[in-house]
Amino acid sequence: MLETILSLDYEAIIAAITTLAAAFAGILAGIKNKEAKKQEQTANAYAELAEQTEREKQEVIDFFDPENAEVQTPPASVPERSWKMSEAVKGFLLAGHDEAEKVEILKQVEEAEAKKLCEYTISYEHGYYKILNGQINRHTVWGK
Repeated sequence: MLETILSLDYEAIIAAITTLAAAFAGILAGIKNKEAKKQEQTANAYAELAEQTEREKQEVIDFFDPENAEVQTPPASVPERSWKMSEAVKGFLLAGHDEAEKVEILKQVEEAEAKKLCEYTISYEHGYYKILNGQINRHTVWGK
């Protein structure tokens, strides 16, 4: 048995073990590299989402800021109820007008809302309404 042990090629065994260890180290390095890339992609995605959220937040703030004249249309994240005219306001707007005026007034409201305007004027034969965020802001009537 001692002869068998002494006759082994230890250099070949060491070379094989070294090769296996290097292959194993390479596999571990590849796994670590893949995990690091995955973590980096996740971090980048979160950073991009945070940046987008901050931009959207600033758009909403700018839209509702009365001193900001640049942003006149609501961002997509702003609910329509905050700038479109409610049915109750439309009822008040149409009260006292004849049918032809009602049709014309509603047409002007629909056109303004289709353009996502928050501030606009509705004109009719005997006056006008100033509309701000779906509410009647001012109403002027001249002789009927």
